[in-house]
Amino acid sequence: MLRPTVGTETPSGGNGLPPSDDREVAVSLIAFHRVLITTGILFSGGFAAWQVQQFTQGGGALQLALGCVFGLAALGLLWYLLHLDRYLGRTSGG
Repeated sequence: MLRPTVGTETPSGGNGLPPSDDREVAVSLIAFHRVLITTGILFSGGFAAWQVQQFTQGGGALQLALGCVFGLAALGLLWYLLHLDRYLGRTSGG
């Protein structure tokens, strides 16, 4: 079992990284977050298109409802991705 060493202190506030690396880690996490959001957009948009296509080929209301829900999810994720800097408090300009 791993136990923390008693008496060791981390200068960066407890995350175990030197203070100079905090900014780099934050930037890489934001970039990874953007990749995950983009993946969600592609999945949701693709699934929505597939469900609408299934509906047009004789599917039921469930396919249309799923297509609409996932289409809205893709649009919502796209809006979030485009405005991510505002959510992070990193607005540019005024």
